[in-house]
Amino acid sequence: MPFDGATNPGQDVIARVAAAFAIPPEQITSRRRDVPTIRARWAGFVIMRDRLNWKYARIAAHFEGQDHSSVRHGIHRATVEIADDGIYRQRVEDIAATVESEGPPPPRPNVNALDMIVVERLTWVTRNQLIARLNATAGAFRAKYAKTYKRVREAIA
Repeated sequence: MPFDGATNPGQDVIARVAAAFAIPPEQITSRRRDVPTIRARWAGFVIMRDRLNWKYARIAAHFEGQDHSSVRHGIHRATVEIADDGIYRQRVEDIAATVESEGPPPPRPNVNALDMIVVERLTWVTRNQLIARLNATAGAFRAKYAKTYKRVREAIA
């Protein structure tokens, strides 16, 4: 069902996620912490960021007790789940396909999901520390992950 403009696009995404995960929308936006609710909430975060191009704070405004850092963490966890669980990935992709985008996607480096996980897990390290670590472990890392090493170096440059 395409977005008709009569409702808030965030509420529209929450309703679609609720229907796909068979969880009431109020439960997804609540502070509940059971696994099915959390995974559905993460799916909503990812779809709002990727399809609606919303910032973390705007996404958090639709979920009770969430702030921008909770949304960022949820998107990170969802990214890991999407990479590891094909069923979850398919469910999120199916929901996202029904949501109309609110504009062009933000520019992103040409890296695959594994590369993004590597980069996201290392975001706490400053750029110079990351380069130093990559150079220190370059031999073993390059030998095993040559393409990934190159993409990570390009992504942080």
